[in-house]
Amino acid sequence: MNKITKVLVSSLSVVALVLGVYNLANSVKKSNMYAKVEMDLEVGDIYFESNNFLKAAQVYEDILEHKFEVEALSKLATSYYNLDDFDASLESAIKLVDLVEDNPEYLIIKAQSLTGLGRYAESIAILDGLSKSEPDVLVAYAKNDLAQGQIDLALENAFKAVDLNPSSENAVVMLSDIYVYEKNYTAASRVLNNGYELTKSEALLERIEHIALTFNNN
Repeated sequence: MNKITKVLVSSLSVVALVLGVYNLANSVKKSNMYAKVEMDLEVGDIYFESNNFLKAAQVYEDILEHKFEVEALSKLATSYYNLDDFDASLESAIKLVDLVEDNPEYLIIKAQSLTGLGRYAESIAILDGLSKSEPDVLVAYAKNDLAQGQIDLALENAFKAVDLNPSSENAVVMLSDIYVYEKNYTAASRVLNNGYELTKSEALLERIEHIALTFNNN
C-alpha cells in the first residue's frame, strides 16, 4: 500500500468514525426526545384526569410543537372544549377528522365544538351520521338541544344515554346539567348520586358537593 492509499484509507476511516458518532448522537437525541414526549404525555394526562384543562392544554400544545401525537391532539381538543374555547377545540377536531374520517370520538368532539359556536345544523349533520346506540352520541344531541333551549328533547336524549349505560359519566353529568338548568337541584343530585354509586367517580362526587354547597343553600 503506497503512501497516498494509506492517507485515503485513513481519511475514510476518520469519516466513517465521525459519521458513526453523529448517527449515535442523533439516535440518542431521538431516543431522549421520544422519552420526553412520553413523560410529557403522562404529565398532561394527570392534569387532564384532574380536570385541570388549562394546564393540560399547555402541555399538549408543547408536545405537538416537537412531535405529532394523535393522543395529544385528541386530548387538546377535549381540553379546549372543556375550557369553552370552541374555536380552538374545533380547529384540533378538524385536524383529527382529517386524519381519521370515521372515528366517532373525533366526530363527536367536532360536533360539540360546532354546538358551542352556535352552529347547530352543522353539528346535527355530523351526529346524524353516527350510531344512536352510543351514549356519547346521544349526549352530544342533548347538548345541542339544551343549547337551543329544547329542554324536552335534551331530557329525552340524556335519559336514553343513561339507559344505554348507567355508568357513563358523560351521560350522568348531561342529565344532571339539564336538571340544574331547570333549577331542579334535587333531581340533579339524585342523578349524580345514582351515577356515583355505580362508578365511585371523584368527578361525580365533586359535582354532588358543588350542588349541595352552591344551590341548596340559596
